[in-house]
Amino acid sequence: MTSDFSNTYRVVLSALKLGYRHIDAAQLYHNEAEVGRAVRDPGIPHEEIFVPSKLFISDWGYQKTLATTKASNDKLGLGYIDLYLLHTPGDKATRAETWRALEEPHELDILNGIGVFNFSGAHIDKLTKTAMIKPCVNQIEVHPWLSRPEVIKYCKNYDIFIEAYSPLVKGMKFSDPILVEITNEVNISPAQVTVSFSLSNDFTPLPKSAHAQREKENFEAINIHFSPFQLAKFTVLDDYFVTDWMLQELLFLEQAIPPLEFERGSVESGFDPGASQTSSVRSSSSNFSVAEKLLVFVCSFRGLSCGIWSRSVLLKDGVQVGSMLPYFQKAIAAGYGILVMNPNMNTQLMVSSDGTVEKMPIRGSSNADEHCDHVWRNYIFPSAAHKVHFIAYGYGGVLVTQLIAKYRYELKSRLGNVAFIESSHKIDPSWNSGFKRFFSQHSISWARSDFPLNMELSRDSTAFASSGGPSGAATTASSDDAFSATSPSSRSPKSPSALQLTGVVPRVNCA
Repeated sequence: MTSDFSNTYRVVLSALKLGYRHIDAAQLYHNEAEVGRAVRDPGIPHEEIFVPSKLFISDWGYQKTLATTKASNDKLGLGYIDLYLLHTPGDKATRAETWRALEEPHELDILNGIGVFNFSGAHIDKLTKTAMIKPCVNQIEVHPWLSRPEVIKYCKNYDIFIEAYSPLVKGMKFSDPILVEITNEVNISPAQVTVSFSLSNDFTPLPKSAHAQREKENFEAINIHFSPFQLAKFTVLDDYFVTDWMLQELLFLEQAIPPLEFERGSVESGFDPGASQTSSVRSSSSNFSVAEKLLVFVCSFRGLSCGIWSRSVLLKDGVQVGSMLPYFQKAIAAGYGILVMNPNMNTQLMVSSDGTVEKMPIRGSSNADEHCDHVWRNYIFPSAAHKVHFIAYGYGGVLVTQLIAKYRYELKSRLGNVAFIESSHKIDPSWNSGFKRFFSQHSISWARSDFPLNMELSRDSTAFASSGGPSGAATTASSDDAFSATSPSSRSPKSPSALQLTGVVPRVNCA
């Protein structure tokens, strides 16, 4: 289990008293020292407790890895680390030497085991070509709505154990009719069902909670067993529902819409993944409200988690290809604040007292337009950013176009560049020539843009914007009332210094 670092000591002590013996830590979570103190203080022998930690990508590289491994061991203060994971597949250029640096303390019994986090089978294949020791664990997000059969089959074939993070799906699926049906049959809570699902599949679930009663409830799931008929019901739930990758990879914040009294993931604010919440979210970097330049990502297609180009590609090829992560990383390195809209989460299934399931609209996010409007008024407009840039994908291009048109006067001096990727937006015939010109001046071709979208660009008389849709089909138009539409990869940058970013967006149906 993991917890907010400010309350780690209390939460870990509570869990140990209940009988938990697997306490998950990480360098990125800044909780190693508090986890170690909480594990040492009760006097339970280390041999009876399993305490893994993780090495984040910022400390990859042979020498840095050796130093950080020693620092993690010192902070935990337990003499050795039971399991040390590479936190994300990270940079392939330094992955092999980083793993080699983990093998040395493993041989010296400083690291009892070494493993990986969020790795696909392909990532592990490449790693083992140069590794002396194969990973013993792969920690991935897996639950009934994200079954991951390919990577799980791969890991089982090579005796790599699966640890399941986010087994509670942040409570987002607790009103699923099939889940409700199972909870009623077994007379247990939705959280217990999802934890028991992991145990039934021989995964180690890592549920998160800040409350003793929820911790106790999750722990009692070890005594729950499903019938074959009930297990069969889980097989129809998988819909590639990814919940946690942005928080895990970049420690992003999530703000509930409508605003609640807590931030998701915050122990102090009282959010508990074991409790169902009727809300949508927007995700952001920790500096988004104070950064002088802001980059807003707007995704496409209903059902996609925000920040993901394609769920199937993300799961097959990893977050560097299937998600917006590479652009987040570059933008953060360049000092940008990031905000990711989630316009597709508009309703939630709620179960009434009589067992009736109803689809309820989410206030402030009942449709995509309302979501974008709410995020603009409550987050983007009040931010400190002097320049606001947008990257819009697919239907997200329609939303951004409407947003700019609606708030043209507020954006007049703040709008930076807007990149449209396989966008389905159109120019509204009712726009006057002045606004068309304003919109055209700020719209750039993804294929010829440098990143993060504030470089001086070579422009034609008409701005270029991708307009093909997910298949990549392109049409052209050259009048003043339309953009010249082109697939992002069909034109090369005119500027020799431009960074070619195309080819990263998967050319697949992203539904």
